[in-house]
This record gives sequence, C-alpha cells and structure tokens, in this order.
Amino acid sequence: MGVDKIEAKKEAAAVQKQPAKIAVKEKKTTIFPQKFQEPPKVKIEPGKLPEAPWAPEKEKTYTVQKGDSFTKLIKESLKGQGYYDITDEMVKKAKEEFKKNNVGIVKKSKNGVEYLLVGKKVKLVGLSDKNNGAEQEGQWSAEIAKGLKKTACKNIYCDKDGKHFKLDPKTGKFTEMKGVVEVNKFGSYRKETITKTGAKIEQGFNKNNQIVTESVKNAKGKYYIQPAFVAKQLGMRATYGTKADGIYYDPATKKHFKWDAKNSAFEVESGYDYIAKNGERFNHGKKIG
Repeated sequence: MGVDKIEAKKEAAAVQKQPAKIAVKEKKTTIFPQKFQEPPKVKIEPGKLPEAPWAPEKEKTYTVQKGDSFTKLIKESLKGQGYYDITDEMVKKAKEEFKKNNVGIVKKSKNGVEYLLVGKKVKLVGLSDKNNGAEQEGQWSAEIAKGLKKTACKNIYCDKDGKHFKLDPKTGKFTEMKGVVEVNKFGSYRKETITKTGAKIEQGFNKNNQIVTESVKNAKGKYYIQPAFVAKQLGMRATYGTKADGIYYDPATKKHFKWDAKNSAFEVESGYDYIAKNGERFNHGKKIG
C-alpha cells in the first residue's frame, strides 16, 4: 500500500472519532427581567433613592392621562425603572425629584391633595408617552363641562364649589379662573384672596382684565373702613396726595388708587404716574392739567 493511501486512511479514521458539532440557538436577553425571574435587591439610603436596577433613558416625557393620580404615576415610573418592593420613602423621594424636574406642574387641591393637570407634558422616565395632550385636554374639558352651569358672562361657567372656568370657543377648552368668586354679563369679575389672618382681599377687574378696585373684608365679611389700615393690608404706600385726596400707590400693580368712603374701597386712578409735593400730577414727566 502506498504512503499516500496510508495517510488518507489515517485522516479518515481520525475524523470519524471526533464528536459531531451540535448547533445551539443563542438566547436573546432583554433589559427588563420576566415576571417569574427573581428581581434584583435594592436598598434605600436615608435622604435619597437607590440607584435604579436598570438605567432608564436620561430624558423622557409623559403625557398625563385622565384618571392618573400623582402617586400612581410615580409608582409606575419606579416600576418602569426596575424597582420592586416600592416603599413610601422611595415614593416620597421620587416625588421630590419629579417636582425639581417639573417646576410648577404639581397642583394642590383645597383639601391638600396633590394632582397633575390632564394633558400636560411632564418629564418622567419609565413610562411610554402617548403624545395625546390635545385629546386628553379635550376629554377633561368635556368632563368638566358636565358639572358646570352658565354664569351671567358669556363663555364663563362655574361648578358646584364656586370655581369659575372660562371656555375657549375655538378649542372647547376650559381654563380655571383662580380666585374668581363673581362675574357679570359685561365681562367684569371679582377675585378674593384670603390672608393668613383670615381677612379677605377683594379685587375688581374689568372685561379687559385690568384692575379697577381693591378692598379688604374681615373674617366675618364686613369691609374695613379705615383707608390707612386697608392700604397697609394691600401693600400700598402713601403719596403726596394721600392727606388731601386719599390717594395711595400700589407697587404691585404700579397704579394709584383713591379711597372711596361710600364703598369702603380703593378705586384705580388713571392718566398720571406721579404726584408732586404740591399735589400736581405728572405722566411720564409731563405735567397734567
């Protein structure tokens, strides 16, 4: 037998002895574990949230849906980041972080419950965004409208709790008129703000949202009649026209007001922005009258 034939025979025998290779399918892995898998343990340290088991996207938004509560969203967000066994402390810290990232978004009802406005876009990770703000706001407005009744003023409604809402005829959206307690058919309205002492600051506005009157009532609803005391409560300061004409200046509105003893209220003055020591009025440096 030739050398080549002997070598070929040896190689064939060696190949037969080798184990056959079995094809193995590569298993796909996911970022988040399946429900039946043991979740990783996370510990919370005082004053801060633990590091999320799976790093979520750094910046992500979410559109608040009808029926969402603030606490519910925070818990769902934590779950979306891989947290299990969520504690009250974790929810508290997550809420604080949410408020830092969404300044002014969280509102509070009269009974102290925190809530978010339906349809608002917020910064929140761990949840998918439906991007349906206009749709949700429309549903919210329709829901609000069911419990509203018309007022004397066109496109202004109020609910059973006395809250007033203004309707935008083009969009069908209602916007709350915070602090408004009364409106009339000409479009003017009245606002009330309760101070820490229980006194009520009352402001009257015309249909163009310009302030026209200011007054103060005590806790029993009676108007204070001393102009100096009322001016102090409203943050007004005396002018050169105070002694002679009862005129004070309001830095908040940058307007002069004259005391009306009959109605126990200050009425806005117009046409001048300064009163000289001799009582003369000036507007932008020009003498009036």
